Amino acid sequence: MKTGMSRLRFVMLLLAVCWLLFSFLYDISATSYAGFLFQPSFSQ
Repeated sequence: MKTGMSRLRFVMLLLAVCWLLFSFLYDISATSYAGFLFQPSFSQ
């Protein structure tokens, strides 16, 4: 019972970390890509 609970908690923690990391990287790439598309003078 205890191992199952810790495993479930570990999986949920891993999913939360992956989701946070993915959203963080997606925000950075989206903003930099939009800035590169709409403001070419910014990147140069």
